[in-house]
Amino acid sequence: MQEIERAKLVYRWAQHDILDTYSPERMAFALKLVSSTDRAFGPLVHRGQWSKFLRTAVLPNALRILAHAPGIPKMIFRTISQTRITYRDSAFSEGRAGEIRGGDRLPWIGVLDNFKPLDAICWQLHVYGKTDAVLAEAAQGHGLKLVNFEFHDDAAEAGLANNGAYLVRPDGHIGLALPTQDAATLTDYLAGNGVTSGSAEN
Repeated sequence: MQEIERAKLVYRWAQHDILDTYSPERMAFALKLVSSTDRAFGPLVHRGQWSKFLRTAVLPNALRILAHAPGIPKMIFRTISQTRITYRDSAFSEGRAGEIRGGDRLPWIGVLDNFKPLDAICWQLHVYGKTDAVLAEAAQGHGLKLVNFEFHDDAAEAGLANNGAYLVRPDGHIGLALPTQDAATLTDYLAGNGVTSGSAEN
């Protein structure tokens, strides 16, 4: 029952049918989490001299070296924080803009503070660049919280598209990625998935 209530919170403002996507998504997440954790920590928790040697000699020195290697700290953060987990195979995920696809976790762009709007647990439309007036009108008509960010080099590095629009689910994953800010595609997605109007929280 707790899982159902949590699902309702995450997917509220959507038809009841959309809850059917919750279990497959979370099951896939759980399997990847367990698998990655087992691979990372399995050898370290075993008994025996080899595991003890790994814990006391190899691991501390390896971490010191890796901490200063280019790109390694970011990769470790993404692995530990599970931001690499995606729901691309979900029926709830559509589109691609830049390197980001529906189902991906919204990339964190620190200089833009683009995670701050996620404090409002609601459907949001994020645009990185200039927002098309027709798309803005459609977002308002559907009661979506619209957030416009200037396109930044860090956004490009993260894989976001210049002038791309991303419909962000209440759980911070992307439901729909729009490379051309197509208002009709947004409307079709909302209607097809039963996402109702009046979901914005300001």
